Amino acid sequence: MAGEAATGLVQEIQGLVEEAVREGKTLEEFAEGVEAARAARGLPSLDPARLETIFRTNVLAAYSGGQWTRAKGLEAEGRVAAAEYVAVRDDRVRETHLAMDGWWGPLDSPTWQTWWPPNGWKCRCQVRLLSPEEVEARGGIAAAPAPPAVAPDEGFEGNPGIGLWTLAAGSLLV
Repeated sequence: MAGEAATGLVQEIQGLVEEAVREGKTLEEFAEGVEAARAARGLPSLDPARLETIFRTNVLAAYSGGQWTRAKGLEAEGRVAAAEYVAVRDDRVRETHLAMDGWWGPLDSPTWQTWWPPNGWKCRCQVRLLSPEEVEARGGIAAAPAPPAVAPDEGFEGNPGIGLWTLAAGSLLV
């Protein structure tokens, strides 16, 4: 949130996001908390669309981070062998996200270090976990394609499940 660093609100808003994720709070409850913090400092209200973007992106990052943790656990149990990137194929998808659509690889692929959603503001992409049987039907891990030579949106180059959500939450708000 440009300009919020000077008000000292970035950490407070980050705390509100973390509270919302932990306690399952709604967008409206989050917005009320942000507006109360701003009002306490004599600051004007934020645009509701901006608040919604911050809320949804951070909640998705937390969810996605949990999905990564779950995927690694299922991999250790032998129930997951790889993952596939899935983009929403419509007129709003970004070209780089569309380029990743359908790419799959093992969870230890370096690609998952940077391309685990969300990969941009209002990103709607997902990751689908693949069983060992599904990977075998695709020709096995050795048949995994090379990832496209594209990068996530600036500021979203990380996997929220690899300890990046805490760092990303602060940068997402700036």
